[in-house]
Amino acid sequence: MNDLHEALLFFEDLPPRQREEILERLESDPDVAEAFVQWRAIERRVAQDLQKDLPERHLLVLFALEDDGDRSLLSTQEQMALDEARGDIERAIKRHPSLNDVIEDIQSARADFDDVWTQGWTQQATETKQSGVDGPLDTEPNIDLDVVPGDLDRSGRQDRGARRSAGDASRTWRRIAATALVAAAAAMVIFLWPTEPERTVIDVAEGQMEQVDLADGSTVRLVGAARLSFADATSGTFDRKVSLDYGRALFEVAEKPRPQPFVVTTPTARTTVLGTRFGVESASDATDVTLATGSVKVQSSNISDGEVTLAPGQKSRVERDAAPSEPEDVDLTAALDWTGLFIFSETPVEQIASRLEAAHDITVTVAPALKGEPVTGTFEKTQSPEQILNVVAAALGADLQQSDAGFRLVPEGDTN
Repeated sequence: MNDLHEALLFFEDLPPRQREEILERLESDPDVAEAFVQWRAIERRVAQDLQKDLPERHLLVLFALEDDGDRSLLSTQEQMALDEARGDIERAIKRHPSLNDVIEDIQSARADFDDVWTQGWTQQATETKQSGVDGPLDTEPNIDLDVVPGDLDRSGRQDRGARRSAGDASRTWRRIAATALVAAAAAMVIFLWPTEPERTVIDVAEGQMEQVDLADGSTVRLVGAARLSFADATSGTFDRKVSLDYGRALFEVAEKPRPQPFVVTTPTARTTVLGTRFGVESASDATDVTLATGSVKVQSSNISDGEVTLAPGQKSRVERDAAPSEPEDVDLTAALDWTGLFIFSETPVEQIASRLEAAHDITVTVAPALKGEPVTGTFEKTQSPEQILNVVAAALGADLQQSDAGFRLVPEGDTN
């Protein structure tokens, strides 16, 4: 295994500066970068499965200690919790055999702490003996005060007190060692257990709008109230998977040289794309997906049956525990009106003129020679009609005329 591959396997443990160096190397090696993304996806899947099968991971520590014959180290409450969860733990171990390695590591840590305790006990015994105390240190001396001679001197009483202190010290040391063992073993489980990467969560309040730039070059226009989340990553490791918990979002997905699906998950639907613009409206019981450009595949988040592929200008709804509805043709500008944009995809120019007339209470006429000509483009609704029509005219190779009567689109050079 070369140094790069080893660094990728233990990426989360690297210092920040070394992570940056690794990511720079990935930018020049797309094959390794893609493999790294897949590896991270596997890590997340394992973490999700383990969390689902054994949510209270500290119980695995207790299970390992008991399995190693150390049930006495557990408190009564811990023993009861372990007994109650034993079946779940055994099923989790059966499903994830690698947990046996974690258990062995915990038991090895327990043996190491036992050695530490023994060394400490031996050192305590040596120091106590050197101080002039005789006899065993783990039990109190067998002295019956009723038959002790009356002339027991002060030094004798001091010897007995020293023995008691030494015995108490040894028992205290053992309790400290046991406590430290459980704490260290728990820390080991947390260290070894695959964890979900931290996620960025973006909340947009009702009536607000926010543009989000993703690491792969894609953008998301969030219309509140809305919540978007995704795994924190740089351009080299972004897995192109986001969640829209609720609200509305217009996605413009960047195309990649080596296509990697971009996936949007909602409570009821999963939308997969390669490079496109589409709108998603997410609620707890239904999701609406409207495609502006490109192509998307829509399926249920909760059932495996059925999926549909949308063409530009089509929409599908996914209700909870149901397959997606068949694609239906829609007016994109009307269907995506909530985006704050005019979105046109192969839209006849006369329809664009009608939209602008309705939005701005103006008159826009189109010369007969231009009617039916398709236009594709996206415009902010805050742009003036003149700005939009100038762009439309340029796309058609036409001229825009303006008078007191309104605007008129005519073929280039037409003076009538």
